[in-house]
Amino acid sequence: MNLGRIFLGDMRLYYQPDKILILTGECIYHMIELIGMFCFPDTKGYTEELMLISNFMQLSIIICTYNSAGRLEKTLDSILSQNGEDFEVVIIDGASTDGTVEIIKDYESKFAGKLRWISEKDSGIYEAMNKGVKMAQGEYLNVIGAGDWLEEGALGKVFRAMADNLEADAIYAKTRIWDKDIKESKFFQTLPEILPTQPMQHPALYYKKELHNRFGLYDERYKIVADYLFCLKAFYFGKERVKLIDDVTVNFVMDGVSSICDKECEAENKRVRRELGIKSKIKIPNPVRFIKKRMGI
Repeated sequence: MNLGRIFLGDMRLYYQPDKILILTGECIYHMIELIGMFCFPDTKGYTEELMLISNFMQLSIIICTYNSAGRLEKTLDSILSQNGEDFEVVIIDGASTDGTVEIIKDYESKFAGKLRWISEKDSGIYEAMNKGVKMAQGEYLNVIGAGDWLEEGALGKVFRAMADNLEADAIYAKTRIWDKDIKESKFFQTLPEILPTQPMQHPALYYKKELHNRFGLYDERYKIVADYLFCLKAFYFGKERVKLIDDVTVNFVMDGVSSICDKECEAENKRVRRELGIKSKIKIPNPVRFIKKRMGI
């Protein structure tokens, strides 16, 4: 269903060219009455669509975990503190053995039905992310890691940007980056136009799920740069519309990155260059090294 949205305080007006439908947070039972207030001559046939809209989910936050017991709670607490109800949390756990699953179970009741999860072995981060994409019910997707945390009021700003930019395929905010010693970096944001030379920070990207129908899932042949490859396909070569917002929405910790990862990044970047036909004179960045340089570490 292709719906537009207008925010009216804590009420949202969903509309199509020939119809106006109202959804007021939890007040689903009043929708028929509200439609009558707009004096429609005939409300027959609206009930089915109203039920569909009552299940509308605006954003799915996907978290991939593996033995993340020491980091996950901070992430989930930051999400719980957000205002609004049009989001869900989807956790894909890789069969953790350190108590991560017990933490997830403990938070289920706190999210009041808005947290769904699985715990099973996978081949790596991108298989886990693809499982999350398939499970997600939201119109928009956001992928963050265990240990990342949202800024206070972050989702409210993102939802406002979505409502004000219905034509955009993605909302892209700023990221505050920390190294493992909790040394703060400058805010980080990359213009889609220069993606071949600078990576995007995926935790600050809120993109429409339907983009995966056009550009495929995350390529599981890659271990490190499949999210960067997806962004190149969608937002650089695909020219999908990205709205930049001047707000920090997420904190990202550079933790446990090794020189082995650097070498793997270089090898995978060469594969990306060949796959996309990027001329060799355009250097695709090593995301790890690029961020380290920006942080002075």
